[in-house]
Amino acid sequence: MAYQVIARKYRPQSFKEVVGQEHITRTLENALRHNRIAHAYLFSGSRGVGKTSVARILAKALNCNAEEGEIPCNRCTNCVEITQGFSMDVVEIDGASNRGIDEIRDLREKVKYMPSSGRYKIYIIDEVHMLTKEAFNALLKTLEEPPEHVKFFFATTEPHKVPLTILSRCQRFDFKRIPQDLIIRHLRMITEREGIRAEEGVFRLIAREAEGSMRDAQSLLDQVISFSGDMLRESEVIDILGLIDRKDLNSICLSILEGRTEDALKSLSHMLNYGYEIHRLYQEIMNRFREMLMALFIQDRNFFNLDEKDYVELREQAEFGGEDKLRQILNMMILREQEVRYCSHPRIVMEILIVELCKIGELESLDKIIKRISEIERKALKGGGREYVIYKRDDEVKGDIDQQDKDWEGFLNFLSSKYPPLYAMLKRVECLGIEGGCVKLKAGQGTYLMEDKTRVLKFKEVLKEFFDTDLDIEFIKDGLFDIKREDKNSTPNYPQIVKDVIGLFEGEIEEII
Repeated sequence: MAYQVIARKYRPQSFKEVVGQEHITRTLENALRHNRIAHAYLFSGSRGVGKTSVARILAKALNCNAEEGEIPCNRCTNCVEITQGFSMDVVEIDGASNRGIDEIRDLREKVKYMPSSGRYKIYIIDEVHMLTKEAFNALLKTLEEPPEHVKFFFATTEPHKVPLTILSRCQRFDFKRIPQDLIIRHLRMITEREGIRAEEGVFRLIAREAEGSMRDAQSLLDQVISFSGDMLRESEVIDILGLIDRKDLNSICLSILEGRTEDALKSLSHMLNYGYEIHRLYQEIMNRFREMLMALFIQDRNFFNLDEKDYVELREQAEFGGEDKLRQILNMMILREQEVRYCSHPRIVMEILIVELCKIGELESLDKIIKRISEIERKALKGGGREYVIYKRDDEVKGDIDQQDKDWEGFLNFLSSKYPPLYAMLKRVECLGIEGGCVKLKAGQGTYLMEDKTRVLKFKEVLKEFFDTDLDIEFIKDGLFDIKREDKNSTPNYPQIVKDVIGLFEGEIEEII
């Protein structure tokens, strides 16, 4: 007897054998039980998740001679013929190779004929999105008014390419990617039935590589069994499938987190020389850092499909890296992925990126800077004191005011006649004194003056015109902190909050205007 691959041997033959699609199988079982079967169904989802398998099972349930309702017997002639692909009443069409209008016209002619042995004539069209526009138009009339003995089951991986006129005439079911834990359970069942022993890590590696596709997982298992025989070892699976060794992956990621640039570059060179495809390696490193970030928020080992040892190691690396650093690493890798994919020298791009990732720890993250600024602001809001906003004079020597009649009140009278707009702004501002070449004003309703340098310059011009000397302007308001007016040659004595801001940005105050 010819060898039958695992994917075909263990293809589900009833709704209960379908893995991970309970939301669909339950609906179809109920529809069969209550005789509410639509004339057309669209099954959409990624590859290997059970679309055509469910279509075949539904076809068997509709034409089963045993009349067991929603459960095909898989023993009667109709069930056996459908399973083996010989049924005259169940026609499977590949939409990719039979996509033209002529094929659909031929189908329209054949739907008129009654089924030969079953209750329904059933057409299963796989990859239906590959049909041409003209073929869809030709099919549309049949879908609008189908004969009572005809059912259409469409399967596609790209439902968005199916015209809306077709979609609106079908009941649509979206198949999910199969969770890794269900794939692992199914693979373990297969090896037990086949009498094959396997290390637990084997199933985890295969399920991870399958990316939610049961058919891919079964094909990979078949490949591994062909190489290893009756005992499947994790190390052999890594070599056979060309997977990236988790130890090497952990090593390079830890080197990046610890900032050991030399070790990280050596690990990268070792992995590339071993034969790993560079873009695949890039994705694995990025996914490892993603797992670390997730591990900070999700305390469930089953979520990561790792054994206890690997999960503990993941948690330790995640806590060592911290949320800020891991997010920075991931953001940088996401932004640079296109360069690695399309650059003519991807290895150089990746080596530069590894160097940059190792240096991330030397830079303080923006989040931490914002947090520190917020802390300074919080302290400031709790504090009291007075705030001085100082408009400095030019560097030439300024004289003090000697004339007794030239005071603030006289200045306001001068303004009221010569510069009414400026007078209107300043008449409600309290003058605290004119001394030391400086006009000291209490900020009140004229505070907005400080926000417009043009007005301030005009103010200083008018002050000089009235007092015959250049004067500084000092607005003093009740506020958050106190900046004393200092002489140019004196040692600054700033408040602690100002010192905190200077220290945060490692800067210095060059000028107070």
